[in-house]
Amino acid sequence: MTGPPSDPIEAAAWLRDKYDWLDDLITTVTDPILGTESPAQWLSELAIGFRDIQDQKHAWDQYESVHPEPYGQGDEAWGRWNQAGPGHRTKIGHAIVHLPLRDRLVLQLVVSLAIEECATVWRVSSMRRLTDREVPLLEDWITIVRSQVHHSGG
Repeated sequence: MTGPPSDPIEAAAWLRDKYDWLDDLITTVTDPILGTESPAQWLSELAIGFRDIQDQKHAWDQYESVHPEPYGQGDEAWGRWNQAGPGHRTKIGHAIVHLPLRDRLVLQLVVSLAIEECATVWRVSSMRRLTDREVPLLEDWITIVRSQVHHSGG
């Protein structure tokens, strides 16, 4: 098998092609929304989903600072409070937010290769969540990032 391509979008597609479980994960999140699309399309849609999650969290933080959650006031009061809150996520954001944290991390790694606007924050403790299944992908991701840095003259 040859190494990853230097083009960021092609490198993300290469990872998807290399790991069947990653292809399954991306398909699970994107296919109900997109169907079969180009790598640039599914990467862009995943990035939109991650931005939507960040925007939604910020909107809820603002809403809760003005309208505190009605603890102990019953389900009906909570339902009204929740309905009056910020609008619902995009379908892709909704699909991503319901994934296990480890799967969200893997998707962020892949998207970060090609979409600069996809803000990501990783900690070593986050990487510790990866299992033996995901570690080879992380190693490939590091190889791709290194090649991109060398390619850019960094």
